[in-house]
Amino acid sequence: MQLTTKYKSFFNQHDAINNLLHSRYNVLLYGCPQSGKKTFIQLFIEKEFMVSAWNKESFPINNERRTVIELRVRKSKHHIEILLVKLGNNEKYIMKVIGNLCAQMILDNDTKLLRKVVVLYNVHYLSIESQNTLKVILERYHSSCVMFLTMRTLNPISEGFVGNIHCYRFSYPSIDAFAEVLKVDRDDCTLRKIYTLTNGMVFDTLYRYRQQTNNIAHSLDDKINELFSNITVYNIKRVREINHELIVNNMDPCEMIKMVLNKALALSVPFDITRDLTKYATEYQYRLTKCERQMYHMEAFTNYIIMRLYQFDNALKSIEHSNLSHGPLFVKT
Repeated sequence: MQLTTKYKSFFNQHDAINNLLHSRYNVLLYGCPQSGKKTFIQLFIEKEFMVSAWNKESFPINNERRTVIELRVRKSKHHIEILLVKLGNNEKYIMKVIGNLCAQMILDNDTKLLRKVVVLYNVHYLSIESQNTLKVILERYHSSCVMFLTMRTLNPISEGFVGNIHCYRFSYPSIDAFAEVLKVDRDDCTLRKIYTLTNGMVFDTLYRYRQQTNNIAHSLDDKINELFSNITVYNIKRVREINHELIVNNMDPCEMIKMVLNKALALSVPFDITRDLTKYATEYQYRLTKCERQMYHMEAFTNYIIMRLYQFDNALKSIEHSNLSHGPLFVKT
């Protein structure tokens, strides 16, 4: 999702970080979840460079190229962003990939920038050993790359790693910043109630406020009806468009799943399909309560419904074809 300058009100106190691109220091932004670390860096990147969309890229982890790992990256000629998640047993290979990407960026001389930008989000997922490996990468490419890193807390990070970077702590924005972004009075009762409930978490506060005050809630039933009618005819493109439209307009994705599930359960389908749909609906509702990757989970759920209905439809057609070709499957005696 492309960010816009409307979020800059959250980061007025961090203007000094904008000058660090041309410094000889790496930067670590740390703070609680949803305090704006990643958003701040994305605002900076999108202002400075022509960026593409986030993509999943596969990288081989052995010479035979039979085994690969996937990373979410976004890059241009001048920068690369890598989103780290829970790494598991692939941690050492991911560090090798990061080193190779830094080396590859240096080989690209088609730029007038003195230093390239390498961004790593969620460094707190790295073990102490991997953080020390990252320290070596920082030192090796310090003259040609500047690194922006984000993490939640400094507690698990190694001392030598911290000693080579500038650390900035992000705290939750004030209610005045939210009032400026939302263009409402700071004494707005709804804003103050939600701000207290979410403790100032950026996207939870924005999402809940817009969810309560959005002006198209009355059209949710109509949109869900349109969404489900496209699901039943396997129109994946239109299903994605409607999902995106509803999420962008701050509709509650958990409520969307509930409504879609109720319509699916009303169909004449076997018990195993209704059982699986209910199971997956519960799982995706749990994931969505974290307010993470809402569009991704909504698409996954609706695509799963399409897949199961398509399989059931094909099975019915196969039975009908068999009856026509070979006579009825069951004959009364």
